[in-house]
Amino acid sequence: MTAAAVADDHEPRLRNVTVGFNAQIRNRFWTPCLVTIENPGPARTFVVSIEGHGELSGQRTVFQRTVALAANSRREIDLPLLPDHRLSGDPNESQIRLLYRAKLTDGRAHTWAELETFGRLLPEEIFGVLVADARSVSYTFLKGQMLGPSRRPVERFVIEPIDLPRRPLYYRGVDTTILSDLGQTVMTPRQDRKSTRLNSSHSSVS
Repeated sequence: MTAAAVADDHEPRLRNVTVGFNAQIRNRFWTPCLVTIENPGPARTFVVSIEGHGELSGQRTVFQRTVALAANSRREIDLPLLPDHRLSGDPNESQIRLLYRAKLTDGRAHTWAELETFGRLLPEEIFGVLVADARSVSYTFLKGQMLGPSRRPVERFVIEPIDLPRRPLYYRGVDTTILSDLGQTVMTPRQDRKSTRLNSSHSSVS
């Protein structure tokens, strides 16, 4: 094993970056970006940057968070992002595209890792349903539905209960929440309050 190989093996890295709920993103609503960082070397402080371009605003966007990791550790963090893209206007068109570039830096000139992240963009006028269910079910009854006099198309975001948002901001991108089989997951009081209160003007099913 060469010295270079040993050095590379101890470099911090971005293991995974996902945006939205299972890579589905409602345009112009705050959405989570989950970043998994591995630090196989000594304890360090990192800056995670999520860079993109606001197509409607015409501005470059950078979302950052400083993270301290112990030696030989792994950590998942989340950052709130505000997607700002141009859509075709066809709600039936699946728009999977490159959304952001994630960087792991020292906060100055050195970059340890970069990773591109893709996702399916959904228009802001959808009726978003967030479903938390530990079973392998599809909730196909929600597909193709249209709601209200404006005929808003229904889109569903099916997640594992353990992935329920922890920030109130993320619930603003959905119109109603369905809590079904939570399996072994126990909701925290904060999660319970958020998923209920922030959807109180809609229907919350448990």
